[in-house]
Amino acid sequence: MAVTVGTRDRGDCEVVYDLEGTPGVFIQGPMSNRFESAVRQVAEEVLALCGAGGRLDIWFNGAFDWVVRARVRAALVSAGAVDDFPAGGPGKHCRPQKKLLRSLLYVPGDRPHMIANSGRYRADAVVLDLEDAVDLAHKLEARYLVAEAVASAEFGGSEVWVRINSLDKGGREDLKAVLPWGVNGVRIPKLERPEQVMEVVEVIQGCHCPSVALSPVIESPLGILNAYAIASASPLIRGLSWGGEDLRLAIGCSRGANLDHFRWEIILACRAAGVAAWDTVFAVVDDADSFRSDCIRSAEMGFNGRSVIHPAQIGIVHEAYKPRPEQVEWARQVVESVGQAGSGAGVGVVSGQMVDRPIILQAMQILEAAGETS
Repeated sequence: MAVTVGTRDRGDCEVVYDLEGTPGVFIQGPMSNRFESAVRQVAEEVLALCGAGGRLDIWFNGAFDWVVRARVRAALVSAGAVDDFPAGGPGKHCRPQKKLLRSLLYVPGDRPHMIANSGRYRADAVVLDLEDAVDLAHKLEARYLVAEAVASAEFGGSEVWVRINSLDKGGREDLKAVLPWGVNGVRIPKLERPEQVMEVVEVIQGCHCPSVALSPVIESPLGILNAYAIASASPLIRGLSWGGEDLRLAIGCSRGANLDHFRWEIILACRAAGVAAWDTVFAVVDDADSFRSDCIRSAEMGFNGRSVIHPAQIGIVHEAYKPRPEQVEWARQVVESVGQAGSGAGVGVVSGQMVDRPIILQAMQILEAAGETS
């Protein structure tokens, strides 16, 4: 029986594979004449890698090589021609970047054109989503798309993260497919206990990727109650996030209910654990004023940044979570006063305010967030 994966959308390709069909690769579509040779080469390389025969029909509509490769891989695995493919890597993003993350843009893992364009929006991190954004029927296809994208696609200056499924719902397979190519970090959804973090760490160690960062996402009442234990469960954890919509559903509260109590729980857990705190998504993408106000308040509460679901939200986040000019100037004065007083000085005065160690550390955090070193 033939298996079909992919779409005929612009920037994608539809692949039909028949293990019992007439052997060969057959290519058609609106852009097939121009790129037939390149598409055929990619498809034949994948077939040779697993020693598969059969008939491969490709409807090509301008997809990148990595998209063609992912679609063919998914078709072969779905048809049972091969169990899996050898792990690759490392890809282009195997070195964790040492930078503050303000914006983390979720991108559906089953949309190749959105993945291909995600780097142009200049989010601090692109989060390729294999969980909520992907329908159950397309999980396998998305897994191979994300793996090939991590290996070959360009993401500009953005870090590349992947949100996996829960381990008992395909997360293990997500990690094994994606990690060998090299990602900056992994978002772990629906965590409720620190033991779940360590289960992910164990899989990561088995993939020989010890430097990948982790970001647990808390989305339930039990997760909130265990927030500090989760945030401090592993040195791989770079920051903690939370899912406001899932938490609303779990609690049973209305959309208008104030969730600030849970925000404070996340912030306190992150500060106690020494990791970043990233706020939840803002689901209304066409209300920029409300989103800006929410971001400003979030930053004032202590969040370092937040997840976003639309490119139009990125600039607002960057502006809101950037220290204000008067904050930066105050921080400079504090640090300069310490330097003038000498390393042995423990307390000073800046603009009439006493300056001691907590104030100095706060000033240094502001300068770091502003991109200044001291």
